[in-house]
Amino acid sequence: MKIRKVSRRSGSLKLDLTPLIDVVFLLLIFFMLGTSFIDINAGVKIDLPQSSIEEISDFKEILIAIDKDIDHGTVVQIMTKAKNAGALSLDIAASKEE
Repeated sequence: MKIRKVSRRSGSLKLDLTPLIDVVFLLLIFFMLGTSFIDINAGVKIDLPQSSIEEISDFKEILIAIDKDIDHGTVVQIMTKAKNAGALSLDIAASKEE
């Protein structure tokens, strides 16, 4: 095997990318074949615990309308009573006075 000396006057140094492309394709083929042989059903069988909470299938929406002459304390009392009655969420909508 003869070693060549690269002179700086000969211009730019060119890299041969053919071996790099070959390695990339070999890795691609390796991972494609490796993932195709994976058995999804293989593994440890785990018995998951069951939940005792039932889904609420009939969702009801209740609208409470309040006048503009009511004070803040009464609004808080109404919201507390709605929460105690089982309300999951409370939304407040307000409009600008005209």
